Amino acid sequence: MDKPSGRLPYNPSIEHLRLLFAILVVFIHTYGHGLLPGEELVRGSLVMDVQFFFSHILSAIAVPGFFLISGYLYFVNMERWSWGKYVDKTRQRALTLLMPYVVWNTLKLITLTLPAWINEGGQGVANVIETFGGWRLMWDGNPHYPAPVLLATWFLRDLMVFCLMAPLIHPLVRRGGFFPFLLLMACDLFGWWPTGQVCSAHHLAFFVLGTTFSIQGKEMFDSFSKCRIISYIAGALSLVVVTCEQSTATMLCYLLFGTVAVCNLISRSQMSIECLINPRFTQASMFIYLGHSLLLLSAVAWGLGHLLPFGGEGWTLVRYFLIPPLTIAILLVLFRLLRTRFPRILFFLLGRKY
Repeated sequence: MDKPSGRLPYNPSIEHLRLLFAILVVFIHTYGHGLLPGEELVRGSLVMDVQFFFSHILSAIAVPGFFLISGYLYFVNMERWSWGKYVDKTRQRALTLLMPYVVWNTLKLITLTLPAWINEGGQGVANVIETFGGWRLMWDGNPHYPAPVLLATWFLRDLMVFCLMAPLIHPLVRRGGFFPFLLLMACDLFGWWPTGQVCSAHHLAFFVLGTTFSIQGKEMFDSFSKCRIISYIAGALSLVVVTCEQSTATMLCYLLFGTVAVCNLISRSQMSIECLINPRFTQASMFIYLGHSLLLLSAVAWGLGHLLPFGGEGWTLVRYFLIPPLTIAILLVLFRLLRTRFPRILFFLLGRKY
């Protein structure tokens, strides 16, 4: 996303949050990895409980956090509706969202169809297309999740839909304040929403929450800081509750309070983070988000399985916790290489110049 300018200043914490959320997404997709060939997650085992906590509970705030930031940046300094600004933002999103969406899904399709063509010819390619929904392979044809052929790009798909809804969102938020956000959360809680995973109610709710701050002319992090201590307590308590009893209500509470708590924590630790993390690495968040799901995560898991071929729950957890940092480290090296040697390729992959 482009850095906004004008009355609402750009907060550097946004880049730090993006990097954190990208790391958490890698942990989400690491669920089920770390096992040796022939092993499976056993219900009630230590391995499954630990992986479920880190991949499905603790990391769950990543995607709502991404939508929150995206909504805030889309409408920043746009308190009054302007069709001219909407057209400009739509053009920008065609580069930063649509182009990477098409490029990454095409790359994933190539990695699937090329070996199928080599091994089975045209029939193999036809089988791949049929498996991923034919003409829906770029929308929701994935057999594992209502997503495009590259699973991670469902976020870009939903975000593009939400951005196209801007002419509807702006007047509702302008007049209703936080009411549209609360209504969407209620829709998710009581199942009053026509779709499931595609453009779900709570994802739209967090996008709308971000838009509410920018449309109302409020700096989001300043607003969150006013309830900093409460957010820490509520976030910790909701994490404990959702760990003990997971339901729609407890998860929504954790997503809300946990996301606000993390925003406050990162904002308060901004100076320390800048001393510890190279600023160039914070710009690689979207590359990490998209790149890990294109064979790399599975390749790292496969490699660790051969380097550390030891049985037992302890070694399984060692491999599980090593997979995300190794995957991210490889992507950071690749990002730096592309940025210095092949910036044009990086532009097509991410839709912006570096």
